[in-house]
Amino acid sequence: MKLVKKLKTAVAMLRGGHFGTLLSHFKISREVMGVFNLYPCKKTCRYIILGGHGMGLQSMCYYLDVIGADAREAFCYEFIEPFYFARRYDGLILDKIPKAKSAKNILASMPVKVPCYQIVRDPIGVIKSCLNASMFHRLESMHTKSDMRDLLLRLLRDIPHLMFYFASMRDLVKNQISEITYWDQDKITTCLETTLKDFSLRFGYKGLDSSGGGGDLFLRAVPFIAAFLIFLNF
Repeated sequence: MKLVKKLKTAVAMLRGGHFGTLLSHFKISREVMGVFNLYPCKKTCRYIILGGHGMGLQSMCYYLDVIGADAREAFCYEFIEPFYFARRYDGLILDKIPKAKSAKNILASMPVKVPCYQIVRDPIGVIKSCLNASMFHRLESMHTKSDMRDLLLRLLRDIPHLMFYFASMRDLVKNQISEITYWDQDKITTCLETTLKDFSLRFGYKGLDSSGGGGDLFLRAVPFIAAFLIFLNF
């Protein structure tokens, strides 16, 4: 029965075009995807950024792109993106603990010692943020407090790696870290401009134009507001 259920799930994913989700669903495919990063190549970067869902990582990545910081997320669903290290990039971004066990070995093979920046936030705030985002996609099924409780328990049980694993995530690259700097929520909200200025000076990026962003909530939401407006035009 389990095999039949898995086959039905796979067919549904294929029909929906969710190929990445399908590859992440099965252990063997997750590990096979990692093989593509074991070929001989120069695995290097200038800095590492650790974050996670519900912590402001995507907004931070947007502004890093604005200042010219070429940082790339390593994980594609539950495995490291195939041939990730064959592409040019400056910064390595990790946003979860992937289910593919080969990912740790791949990252451990990087012969570098670079500065690491880790975004931190209180766990309750992270859970609230993830819960609110999940509710937005399930408004039609949210009717009672019981529905909310069930969704919360499902989030904690099924996708905890998307939320917070502060120490475990750092352990993925512990041998590649020369020093660590913590970006708390003030650093990426009210003090965002100063944070980006310090980062730019350290790595030689162009910096943030004074009219290009500050630290308030509206400016952090600019990339998402723009995407929503584009969606409305369609």
